[in-house]
Amino acid sequence: MSGDRARRPRVATVAAWTAGLTCVGTPWPLPPPAAVRLTAGLLAALTAWLAVRAAGSLAVLAGDVLRGWTPRARPVVAAVLLLLLAGCGAGPQPGAGVASAGAGDVADVASLSAGESGALRVRVGLDGAATDVGRAQSAVRGLESAGGLARSTVLVAVPTGSGWVDEAALAAVEDLAGGDVVTVTVEYADRPSWAEYLLGGQRATRSAGAVVAAVRERLAAVPPGARPRLLVFGESLGAGALAAALPAAGPVDGCLLAGRPGSGGEPAVPGCTEVRNPDDPVAWWGPGLLVAPRAGLPWLPVSTFWQVTGALLPAMDQPAGHGHRYGRALAPAWAQLLGAAAR
Repeated sequence: MSGDRARRPRVATVAAWTAGLTCVGTPWPLPPPAAVRLTAGLLAALTAWLAVRAAGSLAVLAGDVLRGWTPRARPVVAAVLLLLLAGCGAGPQPGAGVASAGAGDVADVASLSAGESGALRVRVGLDGAATDVGRAQSAVRGLESAGGLARSTVLVAVPTGSGWVDEAALAAVEDLAGGDVVTVTVEYADRPSWAEYLLGGQRATRSAGAVVAAVRERLAAVPPGARPRLLVFGESLGAGALAAALPAAGPVDGCLLAGRPGSGGEPAVPGCTEVRNPDDPVAWWGPGLLVAPRAGLPWLPVSTFWQVTGALLPAMDQPAGHGHRYGRALAPAWAQLLGAAAR
């Protein structure tokens, strides 16, 4: 027993060196700065060392239990750590469904601006109403007052957690539609997308479902011959929110999702066109990469997770079509979607 215990630190050290060196030396989804690469290597080494030490302590715990000895505190703690690590593949689960609005919740606070080619953009801020449905109904009122129902296309663009919408992506569809489009955007949060994602993304999903449902209901009242087509668009966290909300919100005439978090290696969302840059780490990231591979991504335990995590930092500093940048690189997908929606 004592020899086994003496060897465990050596095994942990070998595992740490292996994970750290492979993290630093093997290809990354995006090349990061040297400091990021080294930091990721150190974190990979520490993770591997802790995992091996925890596994060894768990083995001691099992042996003690079989011998009828009272479990010691350190193996018990190690067992808890391993259970947490084993469960890390279960990422945030976005909620679905649409909440109901309260009385007096709707206010006419939508802002109107002109995009390229004479297109219209209607936006409702987070302070537009007290609930998701209230903000959605404010957006519909803004859509009506702006004359958006006379356009051939209504586009619901779901923003990220901070309220950001890809202006270049909107400009691409506006150009292709000849300006005959109105975009509706409703904010649901004022914090970074990563914070919303780690908290589960429920607010984004509820807001997306409320807006799509409200706009669909209003368009249904327009005579079929004059009814605009309804397209929906989400990028990054907005794409994940749309994917979760559409089954409850109802059918649309076209759906475009770009850079959906965690979508790497997964099939496309039914009824949606998905665009994912091959080197977009946001599409591949997930805590499950610590212990399990994903289809289409070269994988090493522990190391790949920290590589993808480190690649998140330069993901937005890329030209369109690489990393987590999409913009006007979405033009072919927009052209296909507009053509399909017109048929």
